[in-house]
Amino acid sequence: MSKKNSYLKQRRKKNQRFLLTILSILALSAGSFSLYNKAIEKEYAKVNKDIESLNKKKEDLQITIKSLKEDYDNRNTDEFKEKIARDRLDMVKKSEVVYEDDNNK
Repeated sequence: MSKKNSYLKQRRKKNQRFLLTILSILALSAGSFSLYNKAIEKEYAKVNKDIESLNKKKEDLQITIKSLKEDYDNRNTDEFKEKIARDRLDMVKKSEVVYEDDNNK
């Protein structure tokens, strides 16, 4: 019987070591997974923040593009061309008479 008892004791010890090894591996795996999950969550938050800022930039650029298109369309009108000719080039129509005030010089 003593052989049987010593065998069972040795077997129990081996089983306990195996169980402790498995539990240690599981604990390390769980810890690693937790750290990895936190890192992924940080990266996810950063990416979402970047997406929000890029969407804001996109909206601002679309507003700028819209205003530039309107300005471009206005520059192609006859009224705008006439205004530029009058203001910058001091041009007048044939039938207009220009009066200059000497006091404003």
